[in-house]
Amino acid sequence: MSLDDSTKKPLAEDGGAIRDSAGAVAPPATADAGTGQARQTASPGGALSMDIETPPGSPAVSCSVGSFGGPSENFHAQGGLVGYIRALRHEPDMDKLTDLAVILSTFPFLFIQIPQIYSNFVAPHEIPAAWTGIVSGGMGNLLLCTFFADGGEWAQARVQAIGAITNIFVVAQARLLPKQPIVPLVPFLVVMLVMIAGLVIPLLKAMGRADNAFDLWLKGTTIIGATVLCFSLTYSIMDDGAALLGGSAGEVDELVPSVISLVGLVVSSLCVHFGVTTSSTGGILATVLFMYMPVPQLIKNLVDESAAQGFNLGFVYFGLLGNGLGMPRALYTRNYVWLSGSSWGCFVGGVLMSVTLLIANSRSDVSFITGASAILLTLFNVCFLVYSAAVFYCTLAWDLRPKPPSQREFRVP
Repeated sequence: MSLDDSTKKPLAEDGGAIRDSAGAVAPPATADAGTGQARQTASPGGALSMDIETPPGSPAVSCSVGSFGGPSENFHAQGGLVGYIRALRHEPDMDKLTDLAVILSTFPFLFIQIPQIYSNFVAPHEIPAAWTGIVSGGMGNLLLCTFFADGGEWAQARVQAIGAITNIFVVAQARLLPKQPIVPLVPFLVVMLVMIAGLVIPLLKAMGRADNAFDLWLKGTTIIGATVLCFSLTYSIMDDGAALLGGSAGEVDELVPSVISLVGLVVSSLCVHFGVTTSSTGGILATVLFMYMPVPQLIKNLVDESAAQGFNLGFVYFGLLGNGLGMPRALYTRNYVWLSGSSWGCFVGGVLMSVTLLIANSRSDVSFITGASAILLTLFNVCFLVYSAAVFYCTLAWDLRPKPPSQREFRVP
């Protein structure tokens, strides 16, 4: 009896041979007699065929596993980025193209923090005091790194790991460079320990080790995500709300955010204990945190034109590039958590942010965006909208979907 998981139709058989997703016949594997160990061979279509030695009298079991996604796993085997691009030129593939786009998105996200890191070394006394926001961003990257590692999207997991490292590097600068450290010692040590654990454990999973530790860490990301989200939202609402109501930003009593984050810690711990969460909960919480981040700046741009003057347009350009390159992969794989975050980052954090900046510039008595910069920003957003419309149309109208993750066949002679 044979069954294809993707189509629910019988697989074609040729004298006991199994056909893979490409239609090629996968040669049967053999097992060493008496050892119980199976040998496996790959067919030309990429499927993996394996026969398992069973005790005498037991039915033989044969399994054929097809390949899915994960072209980044063969990235180094193909000779790095140059060999990867050459392979795509000869044999275009949506799976590989979207994965390559995710790999390229590493550079825009990397450039977002490099200017801040450089200026911190040059002028340590001018390091911003708002370290909690940077920690929240780094924790969000860390949780998403775990989320994508669990889903096998290693290219995007690397992007999030780099984002976490650059954010925490800025936090370390705020602790170590100024004569009067901005970050208190205890929070700094706790953040560093969590960051190290959150980067090492997914790395071990990528190496095929520490699966049990990764499962425990995956549950822990729900607790960390809920705690960080409660603290960040409360702190930001109090800080930005005070500024919008005429008060002074930065004068927030941290007792209230701390109490709210403690409530989030207890509630999320109970949810994990009683099994009402999933493996995606941590990633969802981190995505919600990132989706909230541009909202206060959008409101400030519309309410107070002076708040838009200090905004760096580089965040718009690099954010649109990074999220725009990742969006096709999210759409292709139907990862709706990823698609929600990347789309929000593009259309709200990028396009809508650009609109509010241009509105604030037109209302301001002193123009802070030159005419050439305004035209360039407008053209950049128009090009992105055309690009995103093409991506959505091609993926949805042509029904581009990933190949099924596996094809399994069980035979009972």
